[in-house]
Amino acid sequence: MFQLRVTDGPSVGWAQALEAGRTYKVGRDAQSCDLAFQDGTMSRLHAELTWRDGGWVLANRSPHGVLVGEAVEQGEVPLGPGAAFVIGGTSFVLEAVGAPAGGVPALAGAGPATGGAAAGPGWALPLGCSCISMLGCAPLAFGLVMGISFALWEARIQRSLRGDDTAVLAAIVAPIASLGAGLLALVVMRLFEVRRAKARAGGA
Repeated sequence: MFQLRVTDGPSVGWAQALEAGRTYKVGRDAQSCDLAFQDGTMSRLHAELTWRDGGWVLANRSPHGVLVGEAVEQGEVPLGPGAAFVIGGTSFVLEAVGAPAGGVPALAGAGPATGGAAAGPGWALPLGCSCISMLGCAPLAFGLVMGISFALWEARIQRSLRGDDTAVLAAIVAPIASLGAGLLALVVMRLFEVRRAKARAGGA
């Protein structure tokens, strides 16, 4: 959606929402113009603002022309969001507000629709396990459980054979530490995946 706002001149502060598909006549004649201003330096019909091919076009209809940027234009000029121009002694700016012209209002910060759940870094599951990385987490979790079971079984054997508590502790800690390191590596890999995905999205 777009609006036209007066930034300088007799009607400073005035603003009007613009409807896509319409043509607005701009001048000082209230009977023939859609947007009429009490500006003695404007022609009765000075310009027309028309929605065409997905954008606004300013067309001069006065021998005095319209000032767009630093150039006096006698014909048609396409206007983008933020474009400033002067008609007579009145300065205007074309502003995009809230939604694309003729479109649906956009939510602040919303990205392109994908037809499904919003893509995110995937931290809904513990330890960075998203649905995508579940295949990697499940075997690791299974291995962790099996490793602990094996460590406890090995500890019982060591204790019965040697009666050495240090050997028992080492038998328990070693496989757990190894599996913990593997789990940490998976989390770090997941963080790098998220950063690469964000970098690709930012460069698109």
